[in-house]
Amino acid sequence: MINKILLIDDDEDEYCILQEALKEIDSSIECVYAITANQGLKFLNQGLPDFVFVDLNMPFVNGLEFLDLIKKDDRLKEIPVVLYSTGMDNTIVYAAVNKGALACIKKQNTIKDLVKKLKTLFA
Repeated sequence: MINKILLIDDDEDEYCILQEALKEIDSSIECVYAITANQGLKFLNQGLPDFVFVDLNMPFVNGLEFLDLIKKDDRLKEIPVVLYSTGMDNTIVYAAVNKGALACIKKQNTIKDLVKKLKTLFA
């Protein structure tokens, strides 16, 4: 059962979109939000979510760099990380999976499409 998801994304609208999609799947799933990778790491020091969704294109520390950081930390390395971005090509997917990402999801145009992707991921 999924209880908590952390989204790390510099676009707050993506938090609202992910929350809406998660509500359609299971309204009990808590989604928390960090605007930077550093804020995300601070959150992870307070408690471990069931999944971390991280945007690829962020200032300071991008999604792939964040993946390197989390997978080097023995306490955090088992958390499933999903690279979640608008720009998703085979090179990025390959790099993310090699760095330990569970999956790569392209940001969808509709909440309905995102719900489908998430249901597949959570199955």
